[in-house]
Amino acid sequence: PEDKIWLSTADNEPDLLPSASSLVQLKEFPVTLYPYGTPMPADVNQHAIGDCSAVAVLASFAYLYPDFIKAIITDDGNKTYTVAMFDPQGNPVNVTVTNKFLADKNGTIGAVTGKSNKATWSTVLEKAIMKCQYIYKVNTDIGGIGSEHAAPLFTGDGDSFAFSANKLSAEQLYRAVGVTLNQGKIVI
Repeated sequence: PEDKIWLSTADNEPDLLPSASSLVQLKEFPVTLYPYGTPMPADVNQHAIGDCSAVAVLASFAYLYPDFIKAIITDDGNKTYTVAMFDPQGNPVNVTVTNKFLADKNGTIGAVTGKSNKATWSTVLEKAIMKCQYIYKVNTDIGGIGSEHAAPLFTGDGDSFAFSANKLSAEQLYRAVGVTLNQGKIVI
């Protein structure tokens, strides 16, 4: 119960700077949740955090299920955002984040952004992942989170998997992607 309270309290900031990172501060940035009216993969541009697998999941959500993204984010109207997520056991949890995102010593945003370094829905979701990481410690840091751990935080479905590099031939990988997409699953 105290973890749910911590996650739903906006002012609780995760103490989770990515390892080997130039990001040294949390700084307030304006957020335009949906710059194009609907979530798009173009809203997902990785910067200084080494969480490429997690942000690829976000881009895949935008491509396949943009309405899902809109359904899980609530703009609280006070520079905070509540995201409907799930804990590692698949139980619903609300994660509330502020518009303070990781930045370098010059104040440049290092979190995932939309075009022109603008904070969007993807920035909010990345920070929500960071807050969950701080409490649930699924990975050692946000820089190493795998796609198989990122998607279940939003779907509650732990039926995810990943293939290790160089384990499938090109033909096998092509087939696996096709079958999985036909099942409506997120693929990165």
